[in-house]
Amino acid sequence: MLLHSDSAIPVLFMFLLSFSPTKISKLDLIRCTSKVNVTTILPVQEEAKIKMAFGPSGGCMWFDKEDPICQSTFHLRPSPTYLHLPEDETLTEKLGNTNGLALVHIVTGLVSLGYIFWILGPFIPGCFEISNALMLLATIWGMITLIVIAGYKLSIDKHLKGDSAVPEFKTEYGGGLGIFIVGLFFILCGLLGTVGTARKTKRKDPPPVAKV
Repeated sequence: MLLHSDSAIPVLFMFLLSFSPTKISKLDLIRCTSKVNVTTILPVQEEAKIKMAFGPSGGCMWFDKEDPICQSTFHLRPSPTYLHLPEDETLTEKLGNTNGLALVHIVTGLVSLGYIFWILGPFIPGCFEISNALMLLATIWGMITLIVIAGYKLSIDKHLKGDSAVPEFKTEYGGGLGIFIVGLFFILCGLLGTVGTARKTKRKDPPPVAKV
């Protein structure tokens, strides 16, 4: 049988991911980094690091050590001025949307409902079965979401890398992907746990009504 604390782990993980990267930048799912030339004291130029991050809550952009600009949208609009992009930049034209990352919110909702119904299982008939169905759906949607994340990473890498990209970005998975995979593992454990609990739970028949 799976303990309540173990079942709550995927709920916690998915809940935290829902706020990345606009609130929790280190849990981004995809990030892109590059460098641009910045004139400090004429005619000296220095390289400054720029970064973009994408996640379920939208996207953020960083220029060097300045405070980030975050947008609660799945179509991050890079600011050429803030990022100090060159005049021939192609970033604003080639960067697409990341609508598919909203699937994380669906997984979060499903696993949260599954956990709630599992808690109600011993008290309300049928709740364990509903929890099983919700956990199964959360697992399926979680697998689909992993594929979507990988697809977006490849797509962004294709558009922002190469001779035609100005500036050229390096694209990689963010710190939130590991949290998502671990959360998905615990969702699967939760599914197995609810199935086992439902089989072992025996409900007694109500006492017979006394005849008057």
